[in-house]
Amino acid sequence: LFLVVAYTIHKRDADRLWIAAQVMVIFWCVGFALQISGADPKTAAFWYIFANDFVGFKVPVVWLLWALTVAGKRSSLTRLRVILLFVLPVLTDIMNLTNSRHGFMYRQMWLDTSGRNPVLQFLCGPWYWVVTAYCGLLLIIVIAVQVKAALNRQLLYRKQGLTIVAATAAILIFIGLCLVTEGALFQYYDLTPVAIGIATIFTSLVF
Repeated sequence: LFLVVAYTIHKRDADRLWIAAQVMVIFWCVGFALQISGADPKTAAFWYIFANDFVGFKVPVVWLLWALTVAGKRSSLTRLRVILLFVLPVLTDIMNLTNSRHGFMYRQMWLDTSGRNPVLQFLCGPWYWVVTAYCGLLLIIVIAVQVKAALNRQLLYRKQGLTIVAATAAILIFIGLCLVTEGALFQYYDLTPVAIGIATIFTSLVF
């Protein structure tokens, strides 16, 4: 992964952002695998928070930066605006590090061992919904940016842009289903990193 990141230094901005997003999704998926294989609550909770919160909640930001770059909006991405986009995800990191004091991120976490396989369960705090809504909003903006760029022929490959729109919309729908069913649809496993991983692989093949 270090070599992949080093390689991005010699690529264009859009390529660097795209590869960065893919590397983050890889970390997210690996963390998910380690989480579901955890045999005790502390291990499962650690890998869930590391993968989903410290990495996963930043993926929509990088995805948006990439979408704006390929749509020709690179000049609008000032350093201040980029920093502001990362404010909520970074605050989420702080919330996680201090969660034991306030429970704003997670009120409770436990390992449900009543089924065939142990499943990490948790009660969400108010900040969890804030950052989740923020990520959903970023994905909606990605869709709007790509649709507008495709219709205005600002993209070099119009069909690929619409493919990104379809993949992002599919991810939003998937996350919505997970939230509405509270994970019951997938036996209480959070398969968001798997869905996003499939979407990034698909879009990479298209491009």
